[in-house]
Amino acid sequence: SGNTQYFNDNPYLAGTGINTDDLIGGIKAGDIALYTQAASKRYLPKFRRFAKGKKLSFNFAAFFFAPYWFFYRKIYKAGIFFIALFASVSLMLTGFSNEIMTCADSYINTINSFNYENATEEEYAAFEEALNKSSADFLQKAKKPILIVLGVDTLIHLLCALVADRLYYKKMKDDINLINEGVKEPNMRKLMITRRGGLSVIAFAASLFGYNSLVQFLAAGASMIMNSF
Repeated sequence: SGNTQYFNDNPYLAGTGINTDDLIGGIKAGDIALYTQAASKRYLPKFRRFAKGKKLSFNFAAFFFAPYWFFYRKIYKAGIFFIALFASVSLMLTGFSNEIMTCADSYINTINSFNYENATEEEYAAFEEALNKSSADFLQKAKKPILIVLGVDTLIHLLCALVADRLYYKKMKDDINLINEGVKEPNMRKLMITRRGGLSVIAFAASLFGYNSLVQFLAAGASMIMNSF
């Protein structure tokens, strides 16, 4: 049948230099290719290194798109954990973020308060002096909170990038072993692996919406608690 030919050919292994029956961590490379699909060229070598004992690798997509990347790859438990971590840290850094916004508002107000059209040379010179002072104040007051917020955020993104591939490897093995135990018919088994793996754009979008909603909810709750004192 068409499905049989599709699975026998396994287009996801093309160009990897790996045979379908090669074992990686006890799992056939052909099954891993069906699971990782278009990303097989990237993940098969990484998974092979994990099977040989390597513990960590760096995933640039997870670095830039965490925590949503985990939902995109259907690693839901890790995704929920990192969403909670990002939201908690965001809440803890609210004070520093507010400091940055207050400094920025002061600088913007200085710019907006000046009437460019009818200003004399003396007024323009005075404005430039006030703008330079406001700019210096912004850099002095906002430097520390900016470094703290960016530093903590970068550290969490680094953590996500370092563990992402390893978590994906573990989930791949768990999913395929579970399917292999429960489904014996070859084509149905491979179809199940294909469906369990791959990507989920819907989960990616839902996690993005969910995270923003969670942060807003936590911020509103924290504000209500603070105002009650």
